[in-house]
Amino acid sequence: MADNEAAVLAAAKKLPLDERAAHKTWKVRSELFDDVKDACAKAFSSEDPILHQAGAEGGGGPLFAKGLGDANLNVQDTSIEALCAWLAKADVQQASRLASSVCSAISAKSLKARPFTVAKAAEACYLLVELEQQESVVESAIKASGDKVPKVAVAALDILKNAVSLFGTKVVDPKPIIRALPTVYGSANAQVRDKAKEISVELASYLGLAVVAGALFEKMPAAMKKDVEAAIAELPPGKRAPERWTRREQEERAVAAGQPEAMDVDDEAEPGLVAAEAAEEVDEGVDAYEYATPVDILGPLQKEVLTIVDDRVAFWDCFESKKWNVRKAALDRLRDAARATRLAEGDYGAVVRELKKVLAKDANITCATAAAEVAGALGSGLRSGFSSAAKSLCPNLLERLKEKNIMMSRAAEDTLRTLGTHCYSLLDVAEDLVAAMEHKNPKVRLETGKLVTAMVEGCPKPIALRALKESLPAALGKLASDADAGVREAAQAGLAAFAVRGGSLAAIEKVLEKLDDGKRKKVEELPASKGSSPRPGAGKSLGGAAIKAAQPAPARRQPAAAGAPPSARSAPGGGRDEEASAGPRLGPEEALERFAELVGADTGKSGR
Repeated sequence: MADNEAAVLAAAKKLPLDERAAHKTWKVRSELFDDVKDACAKAFSSEDPILHQAGAEGGGGPLFAKGLGDANLNVQDTSIEALCAWLAKADVQQASRLASSVCSAISAKSLKARPFTVAKAAEACYLLVELEQQESVVESAIKASGDKVPKVAVAALDILKNAVSLFGTKVVDPKPIIRALPTVYGSANAQVRDKAKEISVELASYLGLAVVAGALFEKMPAAMKKDVEAAIAELPPGKRAPERWTRREQEERAVAAGQPEAMDVDDEAEPGLVAAEAAEEVDEGVDAYEYATPVDILGPLQKEVLTIVDDRVAFWDCFESKKWNVRKAALDRLRDAARATRLAEGDYGAVVRELKKVLAKDANITCATAAAEVAGALGSGLRSGFSSAAKSLCPNLLERLKEKNIMMSRAAEDTLRTLGTHCYSLLDVAEDLVAAMEHKNPKVRLETGKLVTAMVEGCPKPIALRALKESLPAALGKLASDADAGVREAAQAGLAAFAVRGGSLAAIEKVLEKLDDGKRKKVEELPASKGSSPRPGAGKSLGGAAIKAAQPAPARRQPAAAGAPPSARSAPGGGRDEEASAGPRLGPEEALERFAELVGADTGKSGR
């Protein structure tokens, strides 16, 4: 019998891999994967023939999927070991061909097998994440988390938890996990619920409490929420760093570690420094909005009846009441509802009409303050879906900046900044801002100047200076000579912000020409005092090369002849006489046009 078995095994070694994987004798199938594991261990790179042979499609599907789905437990064990050895040498392209089939087999079979197989299956999943196949891993693990067998669900959730913990949320997309967790929170099995809590804590360690609270706390049972909050409170302070990296990241880190420090020449980073920056990139913050589930507030409010003192009034009828406290109660209720992290889109036309009416006509400051706060909450929760409404509310909010009541003016200012961040661009409301900067009330002029400066500095993309040069910078130029000192300072700061974002003082040269020497000098000095230095021919924010190309090369300075009068000598930084002799020079208009062409800042793409 033993001799016959040996003969069968010896004969099988001569067969193609897919035929050995389909052999009726389990030892032949098991020996196949032992051979694959040994061959992969000896391979030097992904170009070794065994990587192609074992990863290719056979007659009955991918080789590893057959082994993982085998009825014999020994074959399952050897196949998962062989898969790990193969993944250790494979490249991204090779892994992408079998990721889906392998992950499906792991969820269907491997997680139901012996502890050794489950552990190896988890490691195979992490190797797949290294090879950038995290989407298949997460999808199959989420599917297995709903298995009726608790140990399978626990194993799948453990893979999700460790994948997030090891690689972080920049590699492993948390959104599908967040969407799947509420179902797991309601599991009848305590171990499954505990794993769901652990995943929630891991997500919070990377994304922050605000994201997890906004996206998941409302869907947790009260006791679970308390446990998760306590666990999050015990997390160490600071940003969580991944413990494991994808192959691409490993290569970047290796290059960065082996690259000697280089001098920064002519504002251009060396390749090694770029790699180091990419490898050590710091997460600038996570927007909870991206992970939150949209909340419908219009439906519930439509049916709601408010109790104010002894009166019961339907929500929408409150806005028509002559009693300020009734109107205020409706606005407070609307504001509280709108403060959800993310709001479901819908027809907010009636809401906007009521807000405009209150902001424009309501003499009660507390009602107007509440209306401004509602507008800010809606803008934060709807983002681009509130764009049109936000633009229509802008003039009313700007007008409210004149109020002496600090709560009212602060609410209007905060809301304008929120809407400028999430709902519209400078170009969208340029006319309203210019009108406000010409307002007879100095407080409106002051706060509008500050608002424009903040929007310019916070704009995530280059501003279309060609579209704005005749409006906002010109209006700021007029304000720079305002009788009010605070207004003048705000206007000068706004002009400096435009110069920094434009990358060159040429962007506002036409405005600067109309200022006296003292004010012009102040504008030119402001960027340097804040750590920026816009100058003709240099622009960090939009790329030095593009700005340099927009300016003519400076002429080489010639020494003045002996005995020449002082006016003929070259002053530090160059004077008008020197400029006149330096050859062709672009004027402010031409330089600005050239600059706009180079950076592609057209009207249709501004501020978006």
